[in-house]
Amino acid sequence: MPAKLTGLLAFGASLALLALLAWAIGDRLDGPAILAAWAALDPWHLAGALACGVVNILVMGRRWALLIAWTTPARPGTLRLAGVTWMAAFVAHGAPAAAFGDVARMAAMRFSGGLGTRDAVQSVLFDRLTGLISLVALGWLMLLVQGLLAVPSTLLVGQGAMLALGTLAPLLALTLAGHGWVGRRARLRPVFEAVRAYRGVIGDGGRLIRQGGLGVATVVLAALVFWLLGRGMGFDLALGRVLLFTPAILLINNLPVLYLGWGGREAAVIATLGATAPALDAWLGPGLAPSQALALSIAFGLAFLLTSLPGGLMLLPALRRRALPPGAPPPTGQSGPSQGGRSW
Repeated sequence: MPAKLTGLLAFGASLALLALLAWAIGDRLDGPAILAAWAALDPWHLAGALACGVVNILVMGRRWALLIAWTTPARPGTLRLAGVTWMAAFVAHGAPAAAFGDVARMAAMRFSGGLGTRDAVQSVLFDRLTGLISLVALGWLMLLVQGLLAVPSTLLVGQGAMLALGTLAPLLALTLAGHGWVGRRARLRPVFEAVRAYRGVIGDGGRLIRQGGLGVATVVLAALVFWLLGRGMGFDLALGRVLLFTPAILLINNLPVLYLGWGGREAAVIATLGATAPALDAWLGPGLAPSQALALSIAFGLAFLLTSLPGGLMLLPALRRRALPPGAPPPTGQSGPSQGGRSW
Protein backbone atom coordinates (compact mmCIF):
# COMPACT_ATOMS: atom_id res chain seq x y z
CA MET A 1 0.00 0.00 0.00
CA PRO A 2 1.45 3.45 -0.91
CA ALA A 3 2.80 5.38 2.06
CA LYS A 4 0.61 8.40 1.31
CA LEU A 5 -2.52 6.26 1.30
CA THR A 6 -1.42 4.58 4.54
CA GLY A 7 -0.96 7.98 6.14
CA LEU A 8 -4.35 9.21 4.97
CA LEU A 9 -5.99 6.08 6.36
CA ALA A 10 -4.27 6.58 9.74
CA PHE A 11 -5.33 10.23 9.79
CA GLY A 12 -8.87 9.25 8.86
CA ALA A 13 -8.96 6.60 11.58
CA SER A 14 -7.92 9.19 14.17
CA LEU A 15 -10.59 11.64 13.01
CA ALA A 16 -13.21 8.89 13.03
CA LEU A 17 -12.28 7.88 16.58
CA LEU A 18 -12.44 11.48 17.77
CA ALA A 19 -15.87 11.89 16.16
CA LEU A 20 -17.08 8.61 17.68
CA LEU A 21 -15.78 9.67 21.08
CA ALA A 22 -17.54 13.03 20.86
CA TRP A 23 -20.77 11.26 19.92
CA ALA A 24 -20.48 8.68 22.71
CA ILE A 25 -19.78 11.10 25.56
CA GLY A 26 -20.93 14.37 24.04
CA ASP A 27 -23.57 14.89 26.70
CA ARG A 28 -20.86 14.72 29.40
CA LEU A 29 -18.39 17.07 27.72
CA ASP A 30 -18.20 20.70 28.75
CA GLY A 31 -16.55 22.75 26.01
CA PRO A 32 -16.13 25.95 28.06
CA ALA A 33 -14.57 23.91 30.88
CA ILE A 34 -12.03 22.41 28.46
CA LEU A 35 -11.08 25.86 27.15
CA ALA A 36 -10.88 27.22 30.70
CA ALA A 37 -8.54 24.36 31.70
CA TRP A 38 -6.18 25.13 28.83
CA ALA A 39 -6.27 28.86 29.62
CA ALA A 40 -5.43 28.11 33.28
CA LEU A 41 -2.39 25.98 32.45
CA ASP A 42 0.47 27.20 34.63
CA PRO A 43 3.54 28.11 32.49
CA TRP A 44 5.94 26.51 34.99
CA HIS A 45 4.09 23.20 34.87
CA LEU A 46 4.07 23.40 31.08
CA ALA A 47 7.81 24.09 31.08
CA GLY A 48 8.35 21.09 33.36
CA ALA A 49 6.30 18.87 31.04
CA LEU A 50 8.31 20.02 28.00
CA ALA A 51 11.56 19.45 29.91
CA CYS A 52 10.46 15.86 30.66
CA GLY A 53 9.82 15.42 26.94
CA VAL A 54 13.35 16.57 26.15
CA VAL A 55 14.85 14.24 28.77
CA ASN A 56 12.78 11.43 27.27
CA ILE A 57 14.41 12.05 23.90
CA LEU A 58 17.83 11.83 25.55
CA VAL A 59 16.88 8.53 27.21
CA MET A 60 15.68 7.12 23.89
CA GLY A 61 18.92 8.26 22.28
CA ARG A 62 20.90 6.40 24.94
CA ARG A 63 18.84 3.24 24.45
CA TRP A 64 19.42 3.38 20.71
CA ALA A 65 23.14 4.12 21.15
CA LEU A 66 23.59 1.01 23.28
CA LEU A 67 21.84 -1.18 20.72
CA ILE A 68 24.05 0.14 17.93
CA ALA A 69 27.20 -0.31 20.03
CA TRP A 70 26.26 -3.91 20.77
CA THR A 71 25.57 -4.84 17.14
CA THR A 72 27.87 -2.70 14.95
CA PRO A 73 31.39 -1.19 15.06
CA ALA A 74 29.91 2.34 14.89
CA ARG A 75 29.80 4.57 17.98
CA PRO A 76 27.62 7.56 16.98
CA GLY A 77 27.07 8.75 20.56
CA THR A 78 24.01 9.36 22.70
CA LEU A 79 23.67 13.06 21.92
CA ARG A 80 23.88 12.50 18.18
CA LEU A 81 21.21 9.80 18.29
CA ALA A 82 19.03 11.95 20.55
CA GLY A 83 19.29 14.64 17.86
CA VAL A 84 18.26 12.16 15.18
CA THR A 85 15.34 11.02 17.37
CA TRP A 86 14.33 14.66 17.83
CA MET A 87 14.43 15.25 14.09
CA ALA A 88 12.39 12.09 13.50
CA ALA A 89 9.70 13.28 15.93
CA PHE A 90 9.39 16.48 13.89
CA VAL A 91 9.18 14.51 10.64
CA ALA A 92 6.49 12.24 12.10
CA HIS A 93 4.21 15.23 12.67
CA GLY A 94 4.42 16.50 9.13
CA ALA A 95 4.74 13.24 7.18
CA PRO A 96 1.77 11.45 5.62
CA ALA A 97 2.40 8.59 8.05
CA ALA A 98 3.98 8.65 11.52
CA ALA A 99 6.17 5.70 10.48
CA PHE A 100 8.12 8.16 8.31
CA GLY A 101 9.81 9.19 11.55
CA ASP A 102 11.45 5.77 11.66
CA VAL A 103 12.31 6.04 7.97
CA ALA A 104 14.00 9.37 8.74
CA ARG A 105 16.03 7.72 11.51
CA MET A 106 17.16 4.97 9.16
CA ALA A 107 18.10 7.46 6.46
CA ALA A 108 20.03 9.66 8.90
CA MET A 109 22.09 6.72 10.14
CA ARG A 110 22.64 5.47 6.60
CA PHE A 111 23.90 8.76 5.15
CA SER A 112 25.59 10.47 8.09
CA GLY A 113 25.78 7.96 10.93
CA GLY A 114 28.34 5.54 9.56
CA LEU A 115 25.91 2.60 9.22
CA GLY A 116 25.11 0.53 6.17
CA THR A 117 21.53 0.14 5.04
CA ARG A 118 21.10 -3.21 6.78
CA ASP A 119 22.53 -1.99 10.09
CA ALA A 120 20.53 1.26 9.97
CA VAL A 121 17.25 -0.59 9.44
CA GLN A 122 18.17 -3.23 12.00
CA SER A 123 19.05 -0.66 14.68
CA VAL A 124 15.66 1.07 14.38
CA LEU A 125 13.85 -2.26 14.41
CA PHE A 126 15.77 -3.31 17.53
CA ASP A 127 14.91 -0.02 19.21
CA ARG A 128 11.21 -0.45 18.42
CA LEU A 129 11.18 -4.03 19.70
CA THR A 130 12.97 -3.03 22.91
CA GLY A 131 10.50 -0.21 23.57
CA LEU A 132 7.54 -2.52 22.98
CA ILE A 133 8.88 -5.27 25.25
CA SER A 134 9.58 -2.81 28.09
CA LEU A 135 6.16 -1.21 27.72
CA VAL A 136 4.31 -4.52 27.70
CA ALA A 137 6.25 -5.91 30.67
CA LEU A 138 5.48 -2.79 32.72
CA GLY A 139 1.87 -2.93 31.52
CA TRP A 140 1.40 -6.44 32.91
CA LEU A 141 2.80 -5.32 36.27
CA MET A 142 0.46 -2.34 36.38
CA LEU A 143 -2.47 -4.57 35.41
CA LEU A 144 -1.73 -6.77 38.42
CA VAL A 145 -1.78 -3.72 40.70
CA GLN A 146 -5.04 -2.59 39.11
CA GLY A 147 -6.56 -5.97 39.91
CA LEU A 148 -5.59 -5.56 43.56
CA LEU A 149 -7.26 -2.15 43.57
CA ALA A 150 -10.48 -3.61 42.11
CA VAL A 151 -10.41 -1.57 38.90
CA PRO A 152 -13.61 -2.27 36.86
CA SER A 153 -13.40 -5.63 35.12
CA THR A 154 -14.19 -4.23 31.67
CA LEU A 155 -11.14 -2.00 31.90
CA LEU A 156 -8.97 -4.89 33.08
CA VAL A 157 -10.15 -7.15 30.26
CA GLY A 158 -9.58 -4.48 27.63
CA GLN A 159 -6.05 -3.78 28.81
CA GLY A 160 -5.33 -7.50 29.16
CA ALA A 161 -6.37 -8.17 25.57
CA MET A 162 -4.18 -5.34 24.31
CA LEU A 163 -1.20 -6.48 26.38
CA ALA A 164 -1.68 -10.04 25.16
CA LEU A 165 -1.41 -8.87 21.56
CA GLY A 166 1.64 -6.80 22.45
CA THR A 167 3.20 -9.87 24.08
CA LEU A 168 2.39 -12.37 21.34
CA ALA A 169 3.72 -10.25 18.46
CA PRO A 170 7.39 -10.11 19.59
CA LEU A 171 7.25 -13.64 21.02
CA LEU A 172 5.96 -15.03 17.74
CA ALA A 173 8.62 -13.16 15.79
CA LEU A 174 11.41 -14.31 18.10
CA THR A 175 10.17 -17.91 17.96
CA LEU A 176 9.74 -18.06 14.19
CA ALA A 177 13.18 -16.52 13.69
CA GLY A 178 14.70 -19.72 15.03
CA HIS A 179 13.03 -21.98 12.45
CA GLY A 180 14.75 -22.89 9.20
CA TRP A 181 11.63 -22.67 7.04
CA VAL A 182 11.79 -18.88 7.29
CA GLY A 183 15.05 -18.86 5.34
CA ARG A 184 13.28 -20.34 2.31
CA ARG A 185 10.90 -17.37 2.08
CA ALA A 186 12.69 -14.49 0.43
CA ARG A 187 10.28 -11.76 1.57
CA LEU A 188 10.43 -12.81 5.21
CA ARG A 189 14.15 -13.53 5.34
CA PRO A 190 15.49 -9.98 6.00
CA VAL A 191 12.96 -9.34 8.78
CA PHE A 192 13.54 -12.61 10.57
CA GLU A 193 17.31 -12.39 10.15
CA ALA A 194 17.12 -9.09 12.05
CA VAL A 195 14.88 -10.65 14.70
CA ARG A 196 17.27 -13.59 15.04
CA ALA A 197 20.11 -11.15 15.61
CA TYR A 198 17.97 -9.39 18.22
CA ARG A 199 17.64 -12.64 20.14
CA GLY A 200 21.39 -12.58 20.58
CA VAL A 201 21.31 -8.99 21.82
CA ILE A 202 18.72 -9.54 24.54
CA GLY A 203 20.12 -12.95 25.46
CA ASP A 204 22.66 -11.17 27.68
CA GLY A 205 21.06 -10.57 31.08
CA GLY A 206 23.03 -7.42 31.80
CA ARG A 207 22.06 -5.87 28.50
CA LEU A 208 18.43 -6.82 28.99
CA ILE A 209 18.37 -5.14 32.41
CA ARG A 210 19.92 -1.94 31.04
CA GLN A 211 17.49 -1.78 28.15
CA GLY A 212 14.57 -2.57 30.44
CA GLY A 213 15.59 0.19 32.83
CA LEU A 214 15.77 2.74 30.02
CA GLY A 215 12.40 1.55 28.73
CA VAL A 216 10.83 2.03 32.16
CA ALA A 217 12.38 5.51 32.33
CA THR A 218 10.60 6.54 29.11
CA VAL A 219 7.25 5.42 30.55
CA VAL A 220 7.85 7.26 33.83
CA LEU A 221 8.81 10.44 31.95
CA ALA A 222 5.65 10.22 29.84
CA ALA A 223 3.63 9.81 33.04
CA LEU A 224 5.31 12.91 34.46
CA VAL A 225 4.26 14.86 31.37
CA PHE A 226 0.63 13.83 31.91
CA TRP A 227 0.82 14.61 35.62
CA LEU A 228 2.51 18.00 35.25
CA LEU A 229 0.01 19.11 32.62
CA GLY A 230 -2.91 17.91 34.74
CA ARG A 231 -1.65 19.64 37.86
CA GLY A 232 -0.88 22.74 35.84
CA MET A 233 -4.52 22.89 34.74
CA GLY A 234 -5.64 22.58 38.36
CA PHE A 235 -6.84 18.97 38.28
CA ASP A 236 -6.78 16.82 41.41
CA LEU A 237 -4.65 14.15 39.76
CA ALA A 238 -2.39 11.79 41.72
CA LEU A 239 0.91 10.74 40.13
CA GLY A 240 0.27 7.16 41.23
CA ARG A 241 -2.94 6.99 39.20
CA VAL A 242 -1.13 8.32 36.13
CA LEU A 243 1.73 5.81 36.52
CA LEU A 244 -0.79 2.99 36.91
CA PHE A 245 -2.38 3.59 33.52
CA THR A 246 0.40 5.16 31.43
CA PRO A 247 1.60 1.85 29.88
CA ALA A 248 -1.89 1.14 28.52
CA ILE A 249 -2.27 4.71 27.26
CA LEU A 250 1.10 4.59 25.49
CA LEU A 251 0.32 1.24 23.86
CA ILE A 252 -2.74 2.78 22.24
CA ASN A 253 -0.88 6.02 21.50
CA ASN A 254 1.74 4.03 19.53
CA LEU A 255 -0.70 2.08 17.36
CA PRO A 256 0.38 2.46 13.71
CA VAL A 257 -3.25 2.60 12.55
CA LEU A 258 -3.63 6.01 14.25
CA TYR A 259 -2.00 9.32 13.42
CA LEU A 260 0.37 9.85 16.38
CA GLY A 261 -2.21 8.30 18.69
CA TRP A 262 -4.90 10.95 18.19
CA GLY A 263 -8.38 9.64 18.88
CA GLY A 264 -7.28 6.42 20.53
CA ARG A 265 -5.25 8.26 23.17
CA GLU A 266 -8.21 10.47 24.10
CA ALA A 267 -10.47 7.45 24.54
CA ALA A 268 -7.82 5.68 26.63
CA VAL A 269 -7.21 8.67 28.92
CA ILE A 270 -10.93 9.15 29.53
CA ALA A 271 -11.40 5.44 30.28
CA THR A 272 -8.37 5.03 32.55
CA LEU A 273 -7.67 8.30 34.33
CA GLY A 274 -11.42 8.71 34.74
CA ALA A 275 -11.92 5.20 36.13
CA THR A 276 -13.49 4.96 39.56
CA ALA A 277 -13.53 2.19 42.17
CA PRO A 278 -13.65 2.38 45.99
CA ALA A 279 -10.14 1.00 46.58
CA LEU A 280 -8.66 2.87 43.62
CA ASP A 281 -10.14 6.18 44.74
CA ALA A 282 -9.15 5.59 48.35
CA TRP A 283 -5.50 4.96 47.49
CA LEU A 284 -4.97 7.23 44.49
CA GLY A 285 -7.67 9.88 44.72
CA PRO A 286 -10.66 10.53 42.45
CA GLY A 287 -10.56 10.12 38.70
CA LEU A 288 -10.93 12.89 36.15
CA ALA A 289 -14.22 14.02 34.66
CA PRO A 290 -14.52 13.32 30.89
CA SER A 291 -13.95 16.99 30.01
CA GLN A 292 -10.83 17.11 32.19
CA ALA A 293 -9.46 13.89 30.72
CA LEU A 294 -10.07 15.11 27.16
CA ALA A 295 -8.39 18.45 27.89
CA LEU A 296 -5.40 16.59 29.36
CA SER A 297 -5.02 14.20 26.44
CA ILE A 298 -5.15 16.98 23.85
CA ALA A 299 -2.66 19.00 25.90
CA PHE A 300 -0.34 15.95 25.94
CA GLY A 301 -0.49 15.69 22.14
CA LEU A 302 0.19 19.40 21.72
CA ALA A 303 3.08 19.23 24.21
CA PHE A 304 4.58 16.42 22.11
CA LEU A 305 4.25 18.67 19.06
CA LEU A 306 5.96 21.58 20.84
CA THR A 307 8.76 19.32 22.05
CA SER A 308 9.39 18.08 18.50
CA LEU A 309 9.68 21.55 16.91
CA PRO A 310 13.43 22.00 17.58
CA GLY A 311 13.93 18.79 15.63
CA GLY A 312 13.07 20.78 12.52
CA LEU A 313 16.28 22.77 12.97
CA MET A 314 18.23 19.54 12.69
CA LEU A 315 16.83 19.01 9.20
CA LEU A 316 18.36 22.25 7.91
CA PRO A 317 21.90 20.90 7.34
CA ALA A 318 20.50 17.95 5.36
CA LEU A 319 18.27 20.26 3.32
CA ARG A 320 21.22 22.58 2.58
CA ARG A 321 23.31 19.63 1.44
CA ARG A 322 20.54 18.50 -0.92
CA ALA A 323 20.36 22.02 -2.37
CA LEU A 324 24.07 21.98 -3.32
CA PRO A 325 25.09 21.19 -6.92
CA PRO A 326 26.49 17.69 -7.48
CA GLY A 327 30.12 17.45 -6.40
CA ALA A 328 30.09 20.68 -4.40
CA PRO A 329 31.79 20.57 -0.98
CA PRO A 330 29.59 20.62 2.13
CA PRO A 331 28.91 23.95 3.87
CA THR A 332 31.66 25.29 6.12
CA GLY A 333 31.78 23.54 9.47
CA GLN A 334 30.03 20.41 8.22
CA SER A 335 31.70 17.18 7.34
CA GLY A 336 30.63 14.39 5.11
CA PRO A 337 29.16 11.06 6.25
CA SER A 338 30.77 9.61 9.34
CA GLN A 339 32.62 6.35 8.95
CA GLY A 340 32.23 5.31 12.54
CA GLY A 341 33.60 6.77 15.74
CA ARG A 342 31.95 9.18 18.15
CA SER A 343 30.94 12.42 16.47
CA TRP A 344 29.52 14.41 19.39
